[in-house]
Amino acid sequence: MAASTYQYFAIAILSADLIDDLGVTRTQLGLIATANTVTGALMAPRLGSITDKLGARNSIVTLCGISSIGLVLTALAPNLPTLLAASVMCGLPQGWGNPATNKLISEQLAPDARGVIAGFKQSGVQFANFLAGLTLPAMAALSNWRVATGAYGLVALAAALGALRLSTDTEFATSAATMEPGERRRGYDPFVVRVAIYAGLFGLVGGGVFRFIPLFAQEQLGFSSQRAGLVVALGGALGIFARIGWGRLTETAIQPRRGLFVIGLASTATIGSLIVAQAVGSWVLWLFTIVSAFCLGAWNVVAMLAVIRGVPSGDAGRSTGIVMFGFLGGLSLGAPITGWLTDQTGDYQAAWWVWLVVALAGTVTMAERKS
Repeated sequence: MAASTYQYFAIAILSADLIDDLGVTRTQLGLIATANTVTGALMAPRLGSITDKLGARNSIVTLCGISSIGLVLTALAPNLPTLLAASVMCGLPQGWGNPATNKLISEQLAPDARGVIAGFKQSGVQFANFLAGLTLPAMAALSNWRVATGAYGLVALAAALGALRLSTDTEFATSAATMEPGERRRGYDPFVVRVAIYAGLFGLVGGGVFRFIPLFAQEQLGFSSQRAGLVVALGGALGIFARIGWGRLTETAIQPRRGLFVIGLASTATIGSLIVAQAVGSWVLWLFTIVSAFCLGAWNVVAMLAVIRGVPSGDAGRSTGIVMFGFLGGLSLGAPITGWLTDQTGDYQAAWWVWLVVALAGTVTMAERKS
């Protein structure tokens, strides 16, 4: 999961370097992120179906290999078009990571053992965020952003080789639910569709907020690039524990719908803290980072568990794919919207207000419905 998402975080952390070296605008930075996530969004349903046919282990090996190539191409990019092409390539594993890993869990783990492991695997995304924030600014300062990014291409290659050791057993392939012949052609479970809508709205919010936190910290709050990187690293580190914790909580104490509703409310409040950050003080950004790690940065594990628990293993890849289509579709639009609003207004306030409203709308999709 870390390998599948690393390029997205690397571009965010190295935004200032890209602006200086390649002369890109903030709007173009948003489009670079969009190239990654829109590819993942468009391909996720298809990649989910491919995962069901190809198997989890082979899918994971392939997506890690593509990530490796994409990171190396990012490091070598001489201009914006090449960087966009690299982001398109990295968008394939972005859309493939969850279908492949969800299928692996549904095949190899009993239902009562999936919550913590689902949280652990979802924390891989936060680990990538943590690792990027902690190491990339220092590596770029010692060498340059290209060397820093290319080094992680080798790490992704090592992940691909390591994934060859994964088992191909399918001991628990039918333990979540049974599926009659032809059932997968009948459409998606209604709750899966609700989760996909929720994912789309919070994808918008996540893309519009997290993508620009390092730049917001530097431009509006006076942070250095290293200090801004530490903000991201802190959020990533806490997110690891948050996702594992939410996995356990969802497995033992709370239904996915209710968990997503609570997360939505808390996420809306954290975005409100960004609105007042400049007026109140830069310390608010640290508070935002801590709290958002447990809500805005952690809803994915609850959503993924909703799919793993609610659909047959044979349909896990396809169902995850439609949720990822919603999430990555939103993620694709969020970053350029924030970039455009910031370029037009000169600050981030308009964008933060937009995302507060969208987060509230996403929360409403998980409100309990009266029969």
